[in-house]
Amino acid sequence: MKGLFVKDLLLVKNQTRTLPLLVLCGVVMAVSMQASAAVMYLTILGTMISVGTISYDEMGNGYSFLFTLPVTRKMYVREKYVFSVLFCLATILAGLVIGAAVMLVKGLPAVSSADELLSFTAGAFLAASIMTGSMIPIRLKYGTEKSSIALFVIFGVFAVIAITAVKARSILPENTVRVITTALSHIGTGVMLPCIILLSLVILVISERLSERIVMRKEY
Repeated sequence: MKGLFVKDLLLVKNQTRTLPLLVLCGVVMAVSMQASAAVMYLTILGTMISVGTISYDEMGNGYSFLFTLPVTRKMYVREKYVFSVLFCLATILAGLVIGAAVMLVKGLPAVSSADELLSFTAGAFLAASIMTGSMIPIRLKYGTEKSSIALFVIFGVFAVIAITAVKARSILPENTVRVITTALSHIGTGVMLPCIILLSLVILVISERLSERIVMRKEY
């Protein structure tokens, strides 16, 4: 697995011109919008970059070569998830550093700033887990070209659900909305964070098992 991990790091390293630009965009977003927006922005982009290493493995019958090495199919799948999660955590850390620096420069209250960063960090990790959990199995199943259509449909469904949830607020009675908002506001960060992390891990484990089945049954 170490060799696969090094391979993916070198693939990401080849994007040395793109990565500084992405970090710069994160800084601009943190300054012009909310400081915590840099966390979400960098995390989502980092997830796309890490999962994108699969497309490099497909080039030139790469799978046929990889699986002639002392690399099992399960090992390959597990390494992809480990690499994606670690790269995601690295981008979250970068976003936190940028966000904290911008908040410090702006002189925002430390307590409220920390809560905001933690909330965005949890949301970013959950979003990255959902993206990773859906993108990797689809990429492994259909390949880079065909998976683009499938991913477009899936994220389109997510968008419809999100829009429906937003519009539902205007449809529901004000008392119901007030009760839901009050209940959510009383849930502390200490309870919310473990729940989000647990949900993210469940999504990743289920996705990893599904990806293993796909790779084990596929012919290369």
